[in-house]
Amino acid sequence: MKADLTKDGVITAPELYIYLRDEVEKLSSESQTPGLWPLHQHDRGEYIFNPLNFNP
Repeated sequence: MKADLTKDGVITAPELYIYLRDEVEKLSSESQTPGLWPLHQHDRGEYIFNPLNFNP
């Protein structure tokens, strides 16, 4: 997957942000920037979503 910048089979929130930021910048005719916001009901950490064929 293109958003897996470290090529470790896991896409983290910062990797997804960087990928989306670059893609939106290339494809948008208007100034748009994606963002990351905390989930207030959670203390800290990231959600990690593995593809269905992920096998560590």
